[in-house]
This record gives sequence, structure tokens and C-alpha cells, in this order.
Amino acid sequence: VRIPEGHGIRFDKQGKHHFYPILTMEQLVANVQGWGKQVKILTNGQWLTQASKLIEEVGEGAGWLCRGNGGEVKDAVGDKCFLTVMVATMLGLDAGAIMDTVAESYYTPAERAQPLLAHRLLHKVNLHFALAIDTALESEVGNGPLDDYAEANFMSAISWLREYADINQFTLEDAFSM
Repeated sequence: VRIPEGHGIRFDKQGKHHFYPILTMEQLVANVQGWGKQVKILTNGQWLTQASKLIEEVGEGAGWLCRGNGGEVKDAVGDKCFLTVMVATMLGLDAGAIMDTVAESYYTPAERAQPLLAHRLLHKVNLHFALAIDTALESEVGNGPLDDYAEANFMSAISWLREYADINQFTLEDAFSM
């Protein structure tokens, strides 16, 4: 199957292929925020519910990684991106800046070839999501401001998630578009 330029491919349970356009991060964030407003999650929902779904997706992604299911790993990464935008927006953080986070690879080529690296990266993603959510919870109960620490931890989580996507041979934009 030849994949059209600017598109990704996914397969359904029957093995049939489907193409989808790979959007820019700016378009993806705007689409999620538009949908969130349309279905009133951003206006009537609770950020903590979306945050709990985000942590659930981290666990689900780990399960797919352990089973060696690359297509589902990619889907789980896209779900994490979606929920990050929802939570960040609901907290009043800059979801676009968070999702645009890019960092140089922390690992050497030899380290990137190690089979356990994907697991290590998922734990780093989970840690930083948990720290961001914890900061927001502490702010909610009056134990401090919702400051740059929450946004910085979301950015760190996305940076590690980008690296995770890269070692699994897809981009964050591709997974999010899917």
C-alpha cells in the first residue's frame, strides 16, 4: 500500500487500511479545543476527570508496549496528546506551547537501541504527568498557586513522549492526527 504524501495509515480490526491527514500541532490543538467547547467538556467538565483519563492512558499504553502492539502504542500516544490538551486548557495553561515542546534527544544512539528504553521513557512521561496533576491538585485545595511548575511538568512529559514516539518510529503529530 502506497501512503499518500502528508498522510498516515492505520488498520482496523479486519485488516483494512485507512488513511488520515497528518496535521500540524497547532491544527490539532485547535481541533481538540474546538471539539471540547462543542461538547461542553471545556465549559462544564472537570479537569480532574480528564486528568484521571490521562493517567489511565499512560497505563494502557504501557500494556500495549508490553504486548508488542505498535499500532495500539501509537493510538495510546495520540490519546495522551488529546487529554493533555484538554487538561491544560481546563487549567488555563498554554496547551499550544505545551504540545509544541521539543527537546534534543537525551539518549545516545547506543542507548536508543536498548530494548528497555521505551519502558523507561513511559515511566518518565507518567512521572511528569503525575507531578503536573499534583501541582494542580495542591493549587485547587489552596496549598499553593498553579504556577509554571505545572506547565513545566506537562512540557517535560510531552518532551519524553516525543522521544518515545521517535524510538517507536512515528511522530507525535502522526499519533495525535490518527
